[in-house]
Amino acid sequence: MAISSRNCLAQRGGFVVQLSNESDIAQGTFTGQVEHVHSGRQARFQSQAEVFAFIRRVLLEQEDQDD
Repeated sequence: MAISSRNCLAQRGGFVVQLSNESDIAQGTFTGQVEHVHSGRQARFQSQAEVFAFIRRVLLEQEDQDD
């Protein structure tokens, strides 16, 4: 039972980040798409800040739903 609980937590906190061909890590340019595994919500991003803002927003919404 503990394993399935961990799996659920991992999925709810899991994100997939796909960088586009326009990304240039050496120059600090990050563009692409991020997806929340559990909900399937997606967003495109043009910077690191946008990726983290999406992740933060989704996780905070998850916490609100859990309360």
